[in-house]
Amino acid sequence: IMKVHNISWINRAFKHALNNITDKYGIPIFEITIVVKFYRYGNFQFIVCHNEKPIVFIRIDTLMNQKMAALGFNTSTIERMVNMMHQSFLKECKLKDPKEISLILYESPKEDCCCVGVVHQTKVLRVMRLYEVIECMDLGVEQLN
Repeated sequence: IMKVHNISWINRAFKHALNNITDKYGIPIFEITIVVKFYRYGNFQFIVCHNEKPIVFIRIDTLMNQKMAALGFNTSTIERMVNMMHQSFLKECKLKDPKEISLILYESPKEDCCCVGVVHQTKVLRVMRLYEVIECMDLGVEQLN
């Protein structure tokens, strides 16, 4: 994954991804969420929700757009990001069942950026700005080199 040069580029790229989905399904931007549900053996699904009600399952490449590709994102980096977050919170909460932790991607009107919520069953554990998660991934890669 590329070195983060500009937070606003990341925000624009992921907002563009959400806007594409809102346009496709006719859901207002602040009413749409993308829930990532995890299953055994590292499997997961992306689910588009409107006001917390599931609408449709989407493939990971549905999120991709030219802005994300220009920043060095591809389906593998998104997959790595969601798996990294999922595994981190499974370990932090000392959980074994992957279904107990899910992620929620959404546009926050309060933060004016894309955010990721980490949910244990029905309780929100943490909300993070997406660009901060991506910066952590970059830091991890740099430390390994």
